[in-house]
Amino acid sequence: MGFQEFWDRWWRFIFIVFTPFLLAFVFFIEEPNNNCSETDPVTGACIGKTNLAAYIYILLWMGTYWVTNCIDMTATSLMPIILMPIFGVLGAKDVAPNYM
Repeated sequence: MGFQEFWDRWWRFIFIVFTPFLLAFVFFIEEPNNNCSETDPVTGACIGKTNLAAYIYILLWMGTYWVTNCIDMTATSLMPIILMPIFGVLGAKDVAPNYM
């Protein structure tokens, strides 16, 4: 099996599996300091501050799936409903009304 045959058979699987891992570098980007008035005593994270790195990660992940079309676009467009609450960017009640 040559490279072209391998790629034609496995490209979707490669993009679906490896994209989340290859984009993980986003979490190492430092966010600007936003003079937070209240911090979590355990983690030191700013309370009420959006998780910018997670938002960018989801955006790049969706963008890669959208451009390569490795999964159907309807499934790609529903990713924020699942991923934003998991990563703590927005709650499900805040994301779901955008799909009505």
